[in-house]
Amino acid sequence: GANESVFDCIPHYCAKVNERCIKCSEWCDDMKEEWAWLKAKYEEGRKLEEKVDKTLAESEDVEYLGKIKKEAKRSDLAFRERVKALTEKINEINNDDSDSD
Repeated sequence: GANESVFDCIPHYCAKVNERCIKCSEWCDDMKEEWAWLKAKYEEGRKLEEKVDKTLAESEDVEYLGKIKKEAKRSDLAFRERVKALTEKINEINNDDSDSD
């Protein structure tokens, strides 16, 4: 979105920096490196969100739901609501199984 546009212009402006200005050049390199990390984390989070949402919609396998829940909890990203939804689904399935006994 808007933030990507701002940071995607960094290489353009870095090319304009006078090469003798080492501090500016180092700053630009640091910014590009950090932005690459942020973009990778964002993409990782988006894929995990999709995986969790698909699992919530399609899976009734408690073991698999638990595995995905652990994966979401281990993530450095905030998935509190999705972890809660996975927990609730696991509990519902377990309650349904115990009711059928």
